[in-house]
Amino acid sequence: MRFACLVSALLLAACASAPDATAPSSPFADGNSLPPQTLEPGECGLFGWDVSGPPRFVFFATEAEGFAFVDSEIIALPASADIPSPDERYGPVTLRLGPGEDLDEGRRYAQARMKYEQADGFSRTVPMVAVESCGPVERPL
Repeated sequence: MRFACLVSALLLAACASAPDATAPSSPFADGNSLPPQTLEPGECGLFGWDVSGPPRFVFFATEAEGFAFVDSEIIALPASADIPSPDERYGPVTLRLGPGEDLDEGRRYAQARMKYEQADGFSRTVPMVAVESCGPVERPL
């Protein structure tokens, strides 16, 4: 009986210390950035990464929705019909994209900045790299 209890205890301990197979393995799953975002076919969006340290995904916007990761929180942003423009306002967040560089399937803004208006009246500026891209367009065969 003691042997059965010991084996059961060891098996439970091994299960408890094993990594959770259902836990996301994404680098964005650490609560330190936005979760991954995808675009619907034909939908366009703007993706932004904070480059003040190790790159973190901190901005995402389409014509229908937008999100920013600021001060350890995900903030829902009002939609914008103009994606992108050199200076775009999304509620408390303003983007300054700077010069763009054409890519095969989008546009890259290497000198972008995100400015966040905080509730206490101060603002915070985050240096970013932003990429505008569109979801795949289904083409008839």
